[in-house]
Amino acid sequence: MGVCFATSGAVLALYSKHLPLPLFQCVIGAVAVFVTVGGMHTLNDFFDRVRDRNIWPYRPIPSGRLSPSHALILAISLFFMGLSLVVVYFNIVCFTIFFVSIILGAIYSKYLRDKVGYLSLPPIVGLIPLGGYAAFAPYDLFSSYTPWALYLMATLWQAGHILIYSPAHGLRHDAKTMVPAFIVSLGTRANAALIVLFFSALLALSLHFYLIAPLSILYLIIAVILGLTTLLVSLKTMINPTFKKSVIAFNVATLYAVIIFSTIALDIFLRFLACDFVTYILWLISCIGIIVVVSSFIYETWKFYVGIRDE
Repeated sequence: MGVCFATSGAVLALYSKHLPLPLFQCVIGAVAVFVTVGGMHTLNDFFDRVRDRNIWPYRPIPSGRLSPSHALILAISLFFMGLSLVVVYFNIVCFTIFFVSIILGAIYSKYLRDKVGYLSLPPIVGLIPLGGYAAFAPYDLFSSYTPWALYLMATLWQAGHILIYSPAHGLRHDAKTMVPAFIVSLGTRANAALIVLFFSALLALSLHFYLIAPLSILYLIIAVILGLTTLLVSLKTMINPTFKKSVIAFNVATLYAVIIFSTIALDIFLRFLACDFVTYILWLISCIGIIVVVSSFIYETWKFYVGIRDE
């Protein structure tokens, strides 16, 4: 997921600077984002090791497959590797953004999630596409509106994405989520209203993005279809939340982000940046990956509606 976010920002930056595709740097950047996000997930599992004994007992730490001390060492090692790659191959602005995102992510896992709520995470996740943009256009970051629109898209998506999953973490006897949305825990109707608000705003922003970024009609069609589908699935889930519906809707929303941010990157890449045989092969491989993800999106949506009919 993080790689898709960062890549969309990086491709937009390359287009804005009229730069050819630096294939080696792009691969290094993808590795840096992948290991950094992996480190954050590992650190989150380390902080959640006690709670996960009851909620997610099959995760590596509560199941005993990974000791807490080894998980902490692994997380720190992944952070060091990711940040080292960024500082060597990119620039100080990009490094600062990813360093701040790691610090804020650690604070979220340790304190903000349980004390403030799930909605303290989205502004942190939005930093990932900003970091991707800063990798190639660091000094345009504060003079261009486009990367900040991308930031808002990632932020709105994460807000709806994490709230749609909250019933899977359990509901209290009064039908309120165990972890607060923001400061206070919400009932299912209030939670549903927030999710609809976030995904509606995301749909509107994704359409607005078509007007301000160099995107084709293909992006617009994908944005409309996927946005409406995700919105409808989320609304139906939160009106009558169950663990099964919550997990499937979460998967649908996940695939939405993978597809929409990959489409942004591939659309611009194909029409403006692909210039030789190697980059066309890279594009072809990426398109095959997108087809697989779209197929998964359709399958998860089908499972959702079949599940509703069977209940």
